[in-house]
Amino acid sequence: MVQAKAPDHTGVILGEVPRSFYIQHFKTYTLCAGHVKDKRVLEIGFGYGYGTEYIADFAKEIYAIDLMEEKVRTVSEKSTKSNVKFMQMDGADLKFEDRSFDVVLAFHLIEHIPRAEHDLFLEGIKRVLRDDGKFIVLTPNVLKMIKKDQVYEKNPYHDLEFTYELFEELLTKHFSHVDMNVVDFSFKHKMIIALKRMGIFKSFPKRFNIVARFLDNIDVKEYVMKKKNIKMAHDLFAICSK
Repeated sequence: MVQAKAPDHTGVILGEVPRSFYIQHFKTYTLCAGHVKDKRVLEIGFGYGYGTEYIADFAKEIYAIDLMEEKVRTVSEKSTKSNVKFMQMDGADLKFEDRSFDVVLAFHLIEHIPRAEHDLFLEGIKRVLRDDGKFIVLTPNVLKMIKKDQVYEKNPYHDLEFTYELFEELLTKHFSHVDMNVVDFSFKHKMIIALKRMGIFKSFPKRFNIVARFLDNIDVKEYVMKKKNIKMAHDLFAICSK
């Protein structure tokens, strides 16, 4: 089992979002460590590169692409890994040879791609995957984002937001085997969130506020991958093969 601690050199994320949000995203990379070990990997949409830097310790070689040239330049300058190449490229128009990669990763990306391009995007990934390769993909669960008794406003940067069933339907259209999972809060994490909503500790000094202390120090173990209670899990996570 891979033990992981989020790297501390990517403060741009920690400085802009709560630690819990950052760790939730980083968790996905820890789930992939075993899959990318000694493999040639393509990551489509690498964000701020913190996850790419982490899996570089396991992978043989990583090509990490993003559409934004400025982001590619910024992350490349910060990178400390010699086996990672950051490149500007459109994920729906991959400039790689057929069967080039053992593993392709795409996290928090497909919901941003216009639905009319989903088939092109997935067929391009299938093309560059080796015959025994894996496509590992994650997207938020729209049902978790819809709050009871509130009008739901879709993220303006998302094109299509997925339920478990819709996500599985799209992936099985292109891949012969799709292992569907979800990533959700641990039991302890759920209890803390319940306490936060109740507001019991809101006025407590921080040293006595178990909610604030937990969220300020949350680690990857408080997010878990599972196959049950899928409807209201936070993220949908699938491992696909040809």
